[in-house]
Amino acid sequence: MLVIVSAKNIKDGYKEKYSVSVEEGLNTFFYNYKEHFKKYEIFSLFHPYKDTYLEYERVKDIKMFSESILEWTQNIDIYEENKIINAYHISLKKIRIFSKKLSALCDYSTEHNNGLVGLGD
Repeated sequence: MLVIVSAKNIKDGYKEKYSVSVEEGLNTFFYNYKEHFKKYEIFSLFHPYKDTYLEYERVKDIKMFSESILEWTQNIDIYEENKIINAYHISLKKIRIFSKKLSALCDYSTEHNNGLVGLGD
């Protein structure tokens, strides 16, 4: 599982307690639906199996990604939602919660002039 934290570098990332977890189903879902989300290519730099650091300048891109997820989920019909649940074992509610948490983490990073660290398995 990938965990994203706000930190100045990878080493400091292990000390942070404020984090957002990216479960396997979410990561696969984002990849398969990437054409619907802004800045997915930046989010995809977080590797689920190794540690990754995104500079402060990239935080705004991750914020755009998280906002585009929330926007997209507001326009989904019940058929598409059921398809997502069956394929990825995640609900739209779980996707929205992730999006809001990631957005809040980006705000926190911006306020503290931090980048984002992805801590992979």
